[in-house]
Amino acid sequence: MPLFLQALPLSLKTFWRYLAILPALGIVAALLLLATFIPVVGFFVPGMVYAYCILTGFRCALGARGHDTDPGFGYLLTAGLTFSVLTMIVGFIVRYLAGYLSAGIMLALRAADLGSAGTGSALLWLGSAIGLTVIFMLVWSAALAVPMIAAVAGNGRDGTGLHPLRGVGTGIFGLTLIAFVWLIGGNMFAVFGEVATMFFLLIETIRAVTNAEDPAWDWSLSPFSLLGGTLWMAWASSWFFSAAVLYWERQTAREAASQRARIEARRVSGDDLRALREGRMQRGSDQQAP
Repeated sequence: MPLFLQALPLSLKTFWRYLAILPALGIVAALLLLATFIPVVGFFVPGMVYAYCILTGFRCALGARGHDTDPGFGYLLTAGLTFSVLTMIVGFIVRYLAGYLSAGIMLALRAADLGSAGTGSALLWLGSAIGLTVIFMLVWSAALAVPMIAAVAGNGRDGTGLHPLRGVGTGIFGLTLIAFVWLIGGNMFAVFGEVATMFFLLIETIRAVTNAEDPAWDWSLSPFSLLGGTLWMAWASSWFFSAAVLYWERQTAREAASQRARIEARRVSGDDLRALREGRMQRGSDQQAP
């Protein structure tokens, strides 16, 4: 059975942990986003906060799996900044290529007289660019999942450190499928993500209780309601986090086995060389004996 399906039971253990911290995570994210108004620094803040939220979710999955991690708030922010800058660089390249690809599609349709209208061509170009960018974000998030898990499990204080490209792309197929489940199930609310929507729910609840009113949102569990969409995205994210942990464990086991094999090969080679040397010395002693 594929690992992303094996992760389903673990996703339930991760879900309640992640759901329990979502309100606090939303508040922390909102406070951190205030730094967006700081010149220059503010440019990097949204991506850093987004990555920080994902790293926190990975920590929930690691805890559900029995891995004790304590990377620290500062380390998670540093790791979040590192991964967000890396994403900015790759994202710039992809958007640049997506723009050229979309322009090529538009020119091809014009040549075939299928998109001669200026407005239609412009919408086609814009839609293609946005679609390719969304697909990139989902695939890139899947590609970075294992390195981000490793960053959290590395326990910033006394672990192996931050290696943002180590294991990149591991489990990308299964994790991308989960990302699409998250996107489709979250409907329009996926534009904001479960951290933001949970924050909105929290604020609306406080407002309604304070004013003795009913909440302004539809609080049914329908996937098209804010509450239902938020819960769906929170579970799908938990599935994503859980699957990433399993892929990371498999990758780590393979690396450890490879390391043991290399050590064993060096040991065997050393033993053979020592035996060969001793054999030559023994033959030399036999030849010198009267």
